[in-house]
Amino acid sequence: MAKWKNSAVKQMRKRQLAKEHGYKCFYCKTKFAYSVLIIEHIVPFSRGGTNDMNNTILACDSCNSSKHNQLIEEWFERNDFRVASLYREYRYRKTISNTLRKMIDSGKSAT
Repeated sequence: MAKWKNSAVKQMRKRQLAKEHGYKCFYCKTKFAYSVLIIEHIVPFSRGGTNDMNNTILACDSCNSSKHNQLIEEWFERNDFRVASLYREYRYRKTISNTLRKMIDSGKSAT
């Protein structure tokens, strides 16, 4: 697993994501304390993902654990989500995920 360059960068990114998304898990939309949220990768490392800012979101431990190394669209297909706002955000993130996957497949850097 690739490591963050340093913990200060990781914490800065986590704070930025927490503020952007109101301290909520991207998947279940439940609000959590900052310390409970985990940086989650849209495209997992095992599938070619990076620590790039466009490949990170925040998730609770339960959602993060259930996603394993699935792509975000694979995880949503296996989970029965009917919340309209979540679906809209999923479609937005799917566009990002597809772009990243194309870049990975073509061997280009995501940065």
